[in-house]
Amino acid sequence: MYKARYLREVHKEKYEHSDVFEDQGEAASFSSSMVPGLESLQELNDRFARYINRARVLEQRNAVLRKQLEMLQHMEAEAGLEEVFSEQISTNQERIRELQAERSKLERELKDAEHMLREFTDRYRNECEYQDHLPGTLEQLNKEADAVLLRNLEYQIESQFLQDDINTTKERHKKNLAEIQTYLNILNQINQTVVLIPSMSVGISEEQEKLLNQRRVPALSTQLEEYKSALCQLQAQKHKLQTETSALEQAIKTTQESYDEEIQLYNEQIESLRKGIEEAELLLEKYTNECRQLAVYQTSLENELERYKRIIENEDSRLNSAIIGSPISLLTANYRSHTRSPTMTSRGK
Repeated sequence: MYKARYLREVHKEKYEHSDVFEDQGEAASFSSSMVPGLESLQELNDRFARYINRARVLEQRNAVLRKQLEMLQHMEAEAGLEEVFSEQISTNQERIRELQAERSKLERELKDAEHMLREFTDRYRNECEYQDHLPGTLEQLNKEADAVLLRNLEYQIESQFLQDDINTTKERHKKNLAEIQTYLNILNQINQTVVLIPSMSVGISEEQEKLLNQRRVPALSTQLEEYKSALCQLQAQKHKLQTETSALEQAIKTTQESYDEEIQLYNEQIESLRKGIEEAELLLEKYTNECRQLAVYQTSLENELERYKRIIENEDSRLNSAIIGSPISLLTANYRSHTRSPTMTSRGK
């Protein structure tokens, strides 16, 4: 009798909750029919989420009612009520422990997600700072490259002037060599004339010949010394010009090679910096997408944690109502009736 009464109370409570959900569904369908046109995707998702939450709540309530029914069925075979209460309390405590463990797990996942979000935020901030510094570095390198190009142009102009000086020095050297050659030719002619004079002066006396030779020797010797000194000076000047020319050519060559290498190095640095900027932009975009995904994941975890908190609160309130409410009063009444009936029968006897 008491069992049937308890089942009627449970079915009544179940039907009351189902009527509430039906009223809510009718109100939602009426409000949706008032909106003209098709509903948006967000509204469909919200309705689907509400239906899922409602199904979960009903499943949990059904599980609680099944456990209560099993408890009542089990009470018929048990001797006392304390074991049933202890079993129900242990079941509820186990359920609470499971929910708390799941809550702690979700909190750990939330902390891990927040830690990952902080790491990606720091990496994103560092990448932004690096991106902010890259234009200044590129501008500085461009300025240095322009300065190097200007220096190279100056060196090219100086090398052109030096080349012109070398050409003029070569021309002057050629002229000096031509003059030396003419001097040598004149000396050869003088020597030939000195050799031919004795043959021409056959009829001159020996004394006159000696006088003429004595008069010509100092002049010829001084002229020869002058020609020799001029020749030595020209040769020394030639050697000096050759050394200067070779030194200038070598300096021009080394300068050109060094500045070509430096320009090539700066060009390679500029190209590497451009590639680095492109890679940094790609990494920045990647980290931005990852941060967005982590933010979405964090939001979903927070929503899930809030949902589990609500489930735990509902479960606690339901357990409290199940322990303190009408089913327990019915069970206690049943227990009292069972305990009184044997005493009354014993007294009647």
